[in-house]
Amino acid sequence: MFLNRIMILIIFTFALPLWAQDKTTFPAKQTVAKANQLYKDGQYQQALDLYQSIDSEITEPVIAYNQANAQYQLGKIDEAAELYHEVLAIAKDQNLRSLAQYNLGNCLLNQALAPPKDPGEPETIDDLKNRVGLLDDSVANYRLAMTNSITDTEDAKNNIAVARGAMKQIVEQIKEKQKQQPQSSDKDSSDQKPSDEKSQQSDNSEQSQSSEDKEQQNKEQLDKLKQDQQDLQQQTQQAQDKQKSQQEQLADAQQQLKDFTDYLQQESQKQQQTDAAENLKQASQHQQQAKDNIEKNDNGQAAKDQQKAIEQMQQAMDKMKPDNANQQTADQKQLQDYSEQLKKAQQQLKDATEQLNQQQQQEQQKLEEKQGELQKQTEDLGKKMDNPQQAEQMKQASENQQKAQQNMKNGKMEKAVDDQQQALDNMTRAQEIYQEQEKQEQPGDQQPQQFQQIDDTAEDVLDKEKVRQQQKQILIRRSNTVKKDW
Repeated sequence: MFLNRIMILIIFTFALPLWAQDKTTFPAKQTVAKANQLYKDGQYQQALDLYQSIDSEITEPVIAYNQANAQYQLGKIDEAAELYHEVLAIAKDQNLRSLAQYNLGNCLLNQALAPPKDPGEPETIDDLKNRVGLLDDSVANYRLAMTNSITDTEDAKNNIAVARGAMKQIVEQIKEKQKQQPQSSDKDSSDQKPSDEKSQQSDNSEQSQSSEDKEQQNKEQLDKLKQDQQDLQQQTQQAQDKQKSQQEQLADAQQQLKDFTDYLQQESQKQQQTDAAENLKQASQHQQQAKDNIEKNDNGQAAKDQQKAIEQMQQAMDKMKPDNANQQTADQKQLQDYSEQLKKAQQQLKDATEQLNQQQQQEQQKLEEKQGELQKQTEDLGKKMDNPQQAEQMKQASENQQKAQQNMKNGKMEKAVDDQQQALDNMTRAQEIYQEQEKQEQPGDQQPQQFQQIDDTAEDVLDKEKVRQQQKQILIRRSNTVKKDW
């Protein structure tokens, strides 16, 4: 027989400060203390009556937990399970949740292994599938209890082994019953039979799939998802490096044109073409703004600034033209020619900026779409995970992927790479939790060969070391030894 146990949380006067401050709850505290003592003395029905007599407006989850324990000791497994579900719905304390999850696993295991309601009638395939579902749920609750690690993981591991052993035996029974189903002699039924059998086999396969199989699928999906995210991060990094080099070349080219504009502006001043000099000055300012926007990876705005610079250059050239071409000096003619070359060069750089902006946006959009697909997969996988810590890691990974997607959309590729790395770190942590679970669930030397019922003949043992803590626990065991390694 395995060492299966139920734990009870004892409420002392100083354990709940809220009650201590409210004098109207003092009778309730006395009732709880008396009920706890009755439970310790093995008078479970009397303890249960007192727990149930407490004002229903007091929604303290610990009271519901103790009621569930008393129901369990009285053999009322269904009622106990319902109360443990109630505790998990309202309790926030992780220690209490861990205890409730372990005990709920015990209830589900009891329900799955209970004798048939009608011993005279053989169980149907649906009855057996229902048992598999209960075993599946019990394994999930034991795992959650081990994750919080307040309960003894050895007991949980043994009970998981019991559930799995039972699951395999019941699945075999389902297969045997399916083979024994009578064959139809009707031709139409015979024609329909292959399709029906295929559909039924698919349903049976889905129904009998164990939590281990489901978790293995989640694990494989997580491994693939992480690899896909790593590949996308590498593509994003390459795109970011490429864009950085392109932007640096653009910025250098724009700086060179600005320097030439400043030179022509000075020459215009020397030749007393003040109006043209003012236009060139404004052109230089627009060129500086274009360079700044290029460095910010905002090529769209940079192209607009470049267009404004071109317009100012054209106005400067118009003002350089003399009324009489014969009166134009050689210096003035050279200044006008240089201005024309400057305008053409600026136009070419503007065209290059627009073209590069379009190419980069297309590349970013492809990366953004891929990131969106991975984000949706991450979100969906997190919802399928029973372990709350894993689910939280996947939720954070999804949020970081959304940030990366938004930064891609805004052209902030470097920040997108950082967000992707944070998402990968979250996925790595989720993988580590799987590894920790596998270590916890390694079978011991006394691995069960067959499944057995949970033993309810347990004695109450109060751990003296636990008395000093704010929340006290009583360990229900089959032996009288006190466990000291809390």
